[in-house]
Amino acid sequence: MLSLAKVSATNFRNIAEASKPLSDTTVIIGENGKGKTAWLEAIAKGLEAILPGLGASAAPPLREEDVRHVTQVAGERTFRQAVFPMSITLEGTLQGKALRWSRQVGGAGASASEEGAEGLTVITQDIAQELLRWPARPLPVLAYYGTQRLWPPDLSPQPRKAGDRLEGYRDCLVAASTHQQLLSWVRDFTFAEIQQKRPVPQLRAIREAVLRCVEGATDFFYDIETEGLVLTKADGDRLPFAQLSDGLRNIVALVADIAWRASVLNPQLDELAPALAEGVVLIDEIDLHLHPNWQRRVLADLRAAFPRLQIITTTHSPFIIQSLEPGQLVNLNPNVSEDEPYADESPEDIAEHIMGVPVPQRSRRRAEAEEVAAKYYELLERVPRADAEELAQVKAELDELLAPYNDNPAFTAYTSFLKQKRLVAEAGRP
Repeated sequence: MLSLAKVSATNFRNIAEASKPLSDTTVIIGENGKGKTAWLEAIAKGLEAILPGLGASAAPPLREEDVRHVTQVAGERTFRQAVFPMSITLEGTLQGKALRWSRQVGGAGASASEEGAEGLTVITQDIAQELLRWPARPLPVLAYYGTQRLWPPDLSPQPRKAGDRLEGYRDCLVAASTHQQLLSWVRDFTFAEIQQKRPVPQLRAIREAVLRCVEGATDFFYDIETEGLVLTKADGDRLPFAQLSDGLRNIVALVADIAWRASVLNPQLDELAPALAEGVVLIDEIDLHLHPNWQRRVLADLRAAFPRLQIITTTHSPFIIQSLEPGQLVNLNPNVSEDEPYADESPEDIAEHIMGVPVPQRSRRRAEAEEVAAKYYELLERVPRADAEELAQVKAELDELLAPYNDNPAFTAYTSFLKQKRLVAEAGRP
């Protein structure tokens, strides 16, 4: 139904002008400040253009603070200057039709405009009209989960609209989206299930999605007594949602919210909504608070629970990268060849060759010590040829280099060896 193939941005956040390909699973990596989150935000703002035609909500305006700024100097004054025009362009398919649309701001104080959105509007409005005639009309899932998702604010305190499928789009592309509507929906349908004395398939869909993605979990439900969501483990322990570890709460909330949106938007699919719904889900730092063992499988778990959703995410984890297939990685790190293999490679090789971490098999402290040793040897070579003044300078530099390691047991033998080399060098002076 909806699939994105490419995103382009000009003067958005820290992106001057670039395009990135998108696949069914796309993982964006890069050092802090390279623009990983900026690309997710760009995609989210592009997807906002879909919502008005469906009757869900008006697309929020592009903000001037999202415009790229550069530092300029005039006389003795340094200031930040906004660079226009700013634009975001998405390319993909909706309802089997190829589309390309843009949202842009031409200058300071100018209103946002759209290009190429006519076809998008026609298709989405057709979908909205079909909903009136065809109750089984599927709707695409749209969702964005930022790094604030563990403790999100309550963005939408207004009452839930019972029976309104478009509730599944409420706050869907806000990075700090709340999970309160999930709790409210599960609570109401739990009472409905009791009152009607028959299962609610959508509740089962959420439960099965969570159990598929949380190893060792046996149940997930709304507990009437505690008035909250509860996860039951294989040992029988019942864990209230608020008392889950950060990593566990992260995954449970993420999976349950996606399954909830899929079920609300597509009630005609009953308990198969998570498995059959299509759409786009954005997740910032999918490895957030997860143990490396879980990082290895989290994407595979999500793909199994939501096989038809396009998942676009960011990560800092070599274990996530290791689990990918060729063509699923977008690397923002400079000087890294796109042909560098990563699928099934070791975490050490991925960290060094893909993520740009020098010799990750060694600790940072060990790497610094080896740099000191190299500098030390370089200085020792000057000792036999140095005059008195230069020799004093070299000795001072040698003492300064070894000072941080003199009281470190881990490097006692190493520093002793270097000092012996120094004595030999000094003894060899004429």
